[in-house]
Amino acid sequence: MRRITCLTACVALAGVLLAGCAGDEGEEGADDSAAVPSALPSIDTAADTAALATVTQTAEPGAAPVLAFTPPLSVTGPVARVMQPGAGEVIEVNRAVVADVVTVNGSDGTEEGSTYEGAPQILMTDEANMPAALLDVLVGAQVGARVLLAAPVAEDETTLWAFEIESMLDVPVQAEGTEARLRPGLPLVDHADSATTDARMPVIVPTDGPPPEELVVQPLLIGAGQPVTADSSLVVQVVGALWDGTQFQNTWEEGAGKSIVLSGAIEGWRQGLVGQTIGSRVMLVVPPDLAWGDEGRGDLIPAGSTLVYVIDILAGI
Repeated sequence: MRRITCLTACVALAGVLLAGCAGDEGEEGADDSAAVPSALPSIDTAADTAALATVTQTAEPGAAPVLAFTPPLSVTGPVARVMQPGAGEVIEVNRAVVADVVTVNGSDGTEEGSTYEGAPQILMTDEANMPAALLDVLVGAQVGARVLLAAPVAEDETTLWAFEIESMLDVPVQAEGTEARLRPGLPLVDHADSATTDARMPVIVPTDGPPPEELVVQPLLIGAGQPVTADSSLVVQVVGALWDGTQFQNTWEEGAGKSIVLSGAIEGWRQGLVGQTIGSRVMLVVPPDLAWGDEGRGDLIPAGSTLVYVIDILAGI
């Protein structure tokens, strides 16, 4: 069974398209637009709450839950509830929680994906990373809790996500490590105040000359954490710009960081971040064939664009 990127569709449905492992025009992951309904019907919160209340769950600690309901189950907007309380640390806003998740099709009750056969994922408890319905029930719950979210993902189609919260991670404000030497010919990195954090966020300063034709991986700060793997779930802060310096992405302006699953990112990220250490700041110069190629990405990334990313790898599992 495939390993799912659990919050991609959830966040899109909340109207704060993060795509965690993709999302807004120019984000780093795969295209999630197919998971986002073009228009939601009028939301009936009372009916949605009643529908979710019909779902029961059987689960042993650490094991994938089994959801039971009479299909089809349909909701008009995201709705969530705690299925089983936890006994650990109280979950706060702007924290990184580690969770396993199972997704179930509301139309027929079939399981569509599970992290229990692979590795858990990181969820950020803030409005930029999580739909309000899920955030409302997670904040104030305790580690160990099992939480159920239902949301429409297309016309007449509802998906359920069953989360088991395993732990919380400390996430630093910014990367901290040994400074690395910048090779000639690459963009420079300046700094500016962030409106949402206490950190000085990086600013990409373009350089003259043509872009490199191959992927460039340039550590800027070398952190002391574990190496990133191909299946890592990470919390990152990202600034992304075209080779000419035109910025298309800045998560520093959104909050404390965003969660991604590296296996869902563009090829340039998948190749460039594996082996880098948690806590590092890394510049990636990604040629078009390892990014959005000849199609580009919406209005922000033209076809054939070389992309420059400065990525703080704040936490990961």
